[in-house]
Amino acid sequence: MGRRLNQEEPLREDVHRLLMLAYAHSGNRAKAVAQYRQCEHILDKELGVAPMPETQELHLQLMRSPPRETTAALTDALSR
Repeated sequence: MGRRLNQEEPLREDVHRLLMLAYAHSGNRAKAVAQYRQCEHILDKELGVAPMPETQELHLQLMRSPPRETTAALTDALSR
């Protein structure tokens, strides 16, 4: 459902973040990072802007965390 909504409304960063979390929780960190890159590209191409601070922070947390700690780090980052 999230992927479908993302296709219909690709500028919604909240959907990109949810997909990033879903991929990370399922253990597919590479797919989560790819989702961020897609978000970044779409926003730049369509609006000429960077992702929101919340989206950037989620990406940074994902990149900083060792793979097995990714889920806990992301959950912690979102709860702030």
